[in-house]
Amino acid sequence: MHPQLSNDRSAVDMLVQEAKLCMRFDHPAIAQTFELGHHDGVWYFVMEYVDGIDLGALAHVVTALGERLDPVAVAYIVSAMARGLDHAHKLKGTDGRPLGIVHRDVSPQNVLISLRGEVKLIDFGVAKVAAKIEQTIAGVIKGKYAYMSPEQAAAEPLDARSDVFSLGICLFELLAAQGLFRQKETASPFAVLHAVREAAIPPLRSVMPDVPQALADITARCLNRDRAQRPGSAAEVADALDAWLAVAAPTFGPQALAALVAGILADAPEQARAPSDIATPPLPHLDRTSFVQSPYTIVSQVPVAPNRLQTPVIRPLWWPTQQATLQFLAVGAGALVFTVAWMLVAWLVRSGRL
Repeated sequence: MHPQLSNDRSAVDMLVQEAKLCMRFDHPAIAQTFELGHHDGVWYFVMEYVDGIDLGALAHVVTALGERLDPVAVAYIVSAMARGLDHAHKLKGTDGRPLGIVHRDVSPQNVLISLRGEVKLIDFGVAKVAAKIEQTIAGVIKGKYAYMSPEQAAAEPLDARSDVFSLGICLFELLAAQGLFRQKETASPFAVLHAVREAAIPPLRSVMPDVPQALADITARCLNRDRAQRPGSAAEVADALDAWLAVAAPTFGPQALAALVAGILADAPEQARAPSDIATPPLPHLDRTSFVQSPYTIVSQVPVAPNRLQTPVIRPLWWPTQQATLQFLAVGAGALVFTVAWMLVAWLVRSGRL
C-alpha cells in the first residue's frame, strides 16, 4: 500500500476488509491471500506466488508479435475467470447470507496466467482502495475505467452482473485484438467513462470476422448495457464458454495453455512486455529479526476464525516498533538491576558489614 495512505483510516479499513474477503476465498481460479501485515509504515499482502505473466502483458506481447490469441485459449481463460468470480459472488457469511461481493476491477491486468497453465484472479475489492490512491497520484489507474460496467461508471449500486459486463469487455478485446473503450493516452477519464456509458459497441464479427459465432454471441450478451438482459451470473458465462469448448477443443486444458504461453514468451523480446498499470512501492527491508507475525496470518483455511481478523490499531509513524520497545525495556531492566546492586553495596559499606 502506498505509504501516503497508511495513516488514512478509511483507506486502511478498506484494505483490511479486502483482506478479510480474500482470506475466505477457496477456489483454484483465485490467487490465495495468506496475510495482511504492517512494517515500517507500509501495509502489505502476503499472497500466493504465481510464476507467470498477467493477461494484459500476455496480450500486449501477442500484439507486439503481430498475432492474436487463439479463440480457444481466450474461451478457456475467460471461463476460468468466470468460475472464480462466481465463487466470490456466491460466497456466504457465517450467518448464511450472501456477502454480495463484486470484484469491481475485472481487467486483464488482474488475471495471472501461470507457466503451468493456471488462471488466477487477483485484487478483489481493490478498486475502492485504488480510488483513494488516485486522489494522491494522478493517472495511475486511468486505464481501469475502460473495464467498468455502465452502472459502475454512473456510480450506481452494483451486483454480480457488473463483473459480467467487465468479462464481456475482456472477451471482446482478446478476441478482436484491440481495445473496446480504451482511448488514447491523452484522453481524460471522463471521456473513457462517457464511452463506457454511451459509445456504440460494434458487433465482434464486424471487427474480427473469423471469430466463432458462438463466442460473438456470448460476448454480445455480456456487453448488453441493460443488466437485466445480461447473463444472470458469471457461472452462466462459464457454462456457455465450456459448452463451446466441449465441441471446438475438448482436450484443451492447463497443459495446452501452459505450452501456448511458453511459446509466446519464448518468441517475445524483453521490451515487448508491458509495464504494470499500477506501480507498487517497494517494501522496506524486512529480515527475520524484524518480522513480527501478523494477527492475520493463516494457513489456507476457510472460513477464517473471527478472532484472527480483528482490525488492527493504527499507530502514528513515531510510535516505537515492538523491537525498539523490547530493547528499551531490556536496557531499563539492566539499569534497574545495576541501581539495586549499587544501593545494596552502599548499605553494606555504611553498616560496616563490608
